[in-house]
Order: sequence, then structure tokens, then C-alpha cells
Amino acid sequence: SRKNRTSSVVLLLFVCKIWSFDNGPAAAPIPEGVSLSFKSPLTKVFPESPVEPVESTWDVAMARGERESFQILIHGGKLGIRNAMVQNRFRGKPGLEAELSLVGFVHTAAGDPRPWAKSEGAGRVGWWPDPLLPNRPFDVAPRETQPIWVTIYAPPAAAPGRYQGALEVRFGNGARRTMPYRIHVFPVDLPASQQLRNAAFMPAGNLSAHYKPAGGMESPDFFELYKRWARKAFSQHLGPTFDMMMGWNQESFRSPT
Repeated sequence: SRKNRTSSVVLLLFVCKIWSFDNGPAAAPIPEGVSLSFKSPLTKVFPESPVEPVESTWDVAMARGERESFQILIHGGKLGIRNAMVQNRFRGKPGLEAELSLVGFVHTAAGDPRPWAKSEGAGRVGWWPDPLLPNRPFDVAPRETQPIWVTIYAPPAAAPGRYQGALEVRFGNGARRTMPYRIHVFPVDLPASQQLRNAAFMPAGNLSAHYKPAGGMESPDFFELYKRWARKAFSQHLGPTFDMMMGWNQESFRSPT
């Protein structure tokens, strides 16, 4: 009947919408050996780290006014990946925010000059995950792993409840893969001001020496850089202490191509 045909069309459109959000039909096959997985933000992931595709989804629990992070790992497989891109999508309009960053690496060297290095012993020498870089297209070398850092923010006005998000990974050959995750916002507000005192010393000279702004430390460019650095640290409830700028015997820097 006409009524049954209409119902069937509506059901088909509904199923297609769910499929496009959760899976995303691929226009081309995923490159051979490429694997994707979620990972805890507490785990350091190195370029040579293998990806075990066991975490196919992720759960985020947070208060209003809080930021929670996790990683997705993209392993380049046998041939590597060219021109990949990761984008976030929320189902509906939950009023949440998502920030995606590429994880960069610094190359640590032997001969740590810090005065407490003798008591700590030797650390890892080689590529170490450290800076969070702007999200953009990137390559992954064969048999290497590239982490993507995802931070979810629930503004103070966010409604409590359960939400769904998805990370869409697009590959240079037209293929794509969608990785769903879940968010639970509790009816609890994270205080905007901390009650405990916090160290907030930042050596401006180290910041200037690393980024080398035009005009040096007396320039407007450096002042804007300093404010951005402090604002980012405090948004994470961190005091920008000197440990954020010291502790590396860094000889070079590596960014995804």
C-alpha cells in the first residue's frame, strides 16, 4: 500500500543516516595494513609503537567546565599513508567542543644537563611524543604510528546527559573510516577557580629562545605568544611552571609531513 511504501522509505532513510554517521561508506579500500585504535592519554606512544586494534570505541566521563582527552592511533601499515585527515563530528548539537591536535615528537639526546639527572638515571634517547600541533593533513611512514590527541570540552552551560561523537579519518586515496565514541556529562560543575595555591613561574627567556619571535622578548609578538602559552596552561588547570619549559635535552624536532 501507499502507506507501507512511505514507511519503508522513511525507515530506509533512517538506516542510511545511521550508517553514514557510524561507518561512512568508503569510496576506496583502506590502505593495506593500516589500523586504527583508541588509546588512553596516559600512554606515551612512540613512532615505532605497534597498534593493536582492540579499542574500537571510547567512553568519556566529565563534569561541566571540564576537559577530557584521549588519543587515536593510526598505524601506517606496509606502505604508509599519504594526505590523511581527521575530523570530529557530534551527533546532533550537544553544545560540546572538540579540539584535535597532531602529536609531534622531539628527539632527546644523551648527556642530560639537568642537575638531578644523576639521581634519575638515563631516560629514553630518541623520538619522544611531546608537542601538540594544529590539526591538518598529514602522512604516516610505513610501519610507524601517528597519534592524534582529542580533547573534549563541556562548557559550564552544557546540559548533562549522554552524547555520541565520531572521528572520521579520511585517507588520500578517498577511503575513510569512522571511529565512534561516547560522552557522559554529569550534572556537576567544575570550579572555575582552584582553591589550592599553584606554582606559576615561566622563564620568558626559555620561551623566547625556543620560538625565536621577531623582535625578541621586547616585541608585541612575544607578548602575544606569552599570553597564549599561559592561557592554554590555565585552561587545563595547570600552572605554567618552569618544568614545562625545561627538562629536555632536545636536539631536533619532528612533525608529521
